[in-house]
Amino acid sequence: MEQSKGGLRLLEWTGGIVSQGTLVKTARFGWREAWRIMMKELAPQSDEGDFVRPSYAYTNTIEFDPIQPYKYHIYVGNACPWCHRVLLSLHIRNLTDYIGYTEMIDDPVKASRGGWAFDDTHRDPVINANDLRKVYDAFEPGYRGRCTAPLVVDKYRKKLINNESSQIIRFLNSFDPPQQTPSVDLYPPSLRGTIDELNDYFYEKLNNGVYRCGFATTQQAYDRAARDVDEALMRLESILAERRFIAGPVVSETDVRVLPTIARFDAAYGTLFRASNKRVRDLPNVSAWLCEMWALPGVPETFDLAAAHDSYYRSLFPLNPSAIIPTSPTLQEIGVTDESIRAAPIARARLGVLQGMSMEGSDVAPGDVFAYKKQPVLVEV
Repeated sequence: MEQSKGGLRLLEWTGGIVSQGTLVKTARFGWREAWRIMMKELAPQSDEGDFVRPSYAYTNTIEFDPIQPYKYHIYVGNACPWCHRVLLSLHIRNLTDYIGYTEMIDDPVKASRGGWAFDDTHRDPVINANDLRKVYDAFEPGYRGRCTAPLVVDKYRKKLINNESSQIIRFLNSFDPPQQTPSVDLYPPSLRGTIDELNDYFYEKLNNGVYRCGFATTQQAYDRAARDVDEALMRLESILAERRFIAGPVVSETDVRVLPTIARFDAAYGTLFRASNKRVRDLPNVSAWLCEMWALPGVPETFDLAAAHDSYYRSLFPLNPSAIIPTSPTLQEIGVTDESIRAAPIARARLGVLQGMSMEGSDVAPGDVFAYKKQPVLVEV
């Protein structure tokens, strides 16, 4: 039988001098203060213990350039939901022939600032950097901010273009190479008011809400964030009981922004981040919507659930100091099975099939899940 080990046996050594209560209180205080310092390094905090997401330094416009049509390159990481929304936009709009991207590894040991680095499998094709900091430094000498992804660069001018995901996906929706027709419209004119309202709501309550839960350093801050997440999940479930997609009858920017959070929820946000006791698999309308989104061409190629799960548990040391990684749920276990993917569009079609119905400013084929940008009519003179 293997002999057990009892650590330093502090209680035995100090029992006659220091009470157990004092020892426990001292250890708890020291551990908590060390944890609080590490959390502030990982995630900026308000005085009340709320996670405060930092602002982004680069917000330049991304536009199709007929002179240099392939000048942009995007750096992304699999675990990051903000990167995922960019990949979804690229694939759904079929832009990967015009805008290249490189998937980085998240390795805070190998990276020199932040967590993103490259390895033999994931090489940097632009300047052959070994981590994302080198890209920032090469394109912006003297840069001192956070080296975040997604990051769009102009590889010909060696310029940092944009590192704010919501702006990137909005710009990608207006990136229209002339050969790319018909062009999927994720921000159709008739849905823009609804999209903008829902984007703001779900960003604060859900997309960022799960991080406010995970990175909170006071009970009050956590409670506020957890209430927001629960509220957002229930509103999403209610919306998807009435609509095929979140903003209306077709896939929109809002679906692209919400999907990365929902895809990660049961594996990481609901567990490691303690964001809610609810699970996506227990929300029938959200689960069916997730399956229908997963059935869209190109979507499954944008995300590796097991790798993302392991990354959260391995890289976010203050949230998992033991470095013990639980078994990741599979897509099948959270309800995304071949059968459910086939069944969901059929079951949900009654909520959104457009039988020749018109959406102002867009072309929509009967039964299609996408709106398309109206093409200009050429008139011979």
